[in-house]
Amino acid sequence: MNVPRLVVALLFAVSVPLVSFGDVEIGLNLDNASILQFERVKANVIIRNVSAFPLVFGKKNSKENTQLTFIIERDGYDVLPLTEELAASGVSVDPGQTREITVDLSSKYDLTEGGRYLISAVIQIGDNAFSSRKKMLDVVTGIKLMSKTGVVPGAPDKVREYTLRYWNRNEGSCLFLCADDPASKINYGVFSLGPLLRVKEPVLDVDNQSGIVVIVHQSQSGRYTRSVFRADKDRMMFVDQSYFFDENTKPEHTPMPTLKPSKEDEKDEKKGK
Repeated sequence: MNVPRLVVALLFAVSVPLVSFGDVEIGLNLDNASILQFERVKANVIIRNVSAFPLVFGKKNSKENTQLTFIIERDGYDVLPLTEELAASGVSVDPGQTREITVDLSSKYDLTEGGRYLISAVIQIGDNAFSSRKKMLDVVTGIKLMSKTGVVPGAPDKVREYTLRYWNRNEGSCLFLCADDPASKINYGVFSLGPLLRVKEPVLDVDNQSGIVVIVHQSQSGRYTRSVFRADKDRMMFVDQSYFFDENTKPEHTPMPTLKPSKEDEKDEKKGK
């Protein structure tokens, strides 16, 4: 049975414990209690307005005096925001309304250092602050399975390292692809590839000419997941994910797909001409 998204959102909001302050109630939920380094961190803030007036979240120093911020601690120290841009700017919560706001904390705070973080959401109304219960977030490196390096098309001086790591998630093992520049230490993304059944070793193929990265791993008994990515000088792009079934063997090599050039590549070629 398909349940409408609005109903799912309301059921989810009701299941998150809210802290009541009379006129406003606030709760916080994280998608995952532990993440890999450089993985995106999404916070779901549930706000219930039980006052007679709408809550309008404004920008910093704007006439609206309601703001949504976060308090994040690591090893007893506050993690300072990377930007003054506040979450939920322009969002309103009407009287009697319960609203869920999803915030990408990774774009606002540096949560890449390994360790345990304590996170709480805060509604600031004038001089009054209302805080949710604290949530714990563990940032880990994961368990390394294998890695390969390859050059980046269009930037032969750049080397990228692709590492497969796994970690427990949703009561099972999950496989991740991590893309890094070993020289500059820049991370180009951490991608969840789905459930991992650790019976047969995954296959990791890198094609230096096209920048295509292909991973094949066993995701269920008799089922394998094939994930395709493409590297360019500035980013990693997800291309495709598919499944196939082979109860006996897993292919030792998976063919490289032929891709059409991206719009960015076509623009670069035109400029070169």
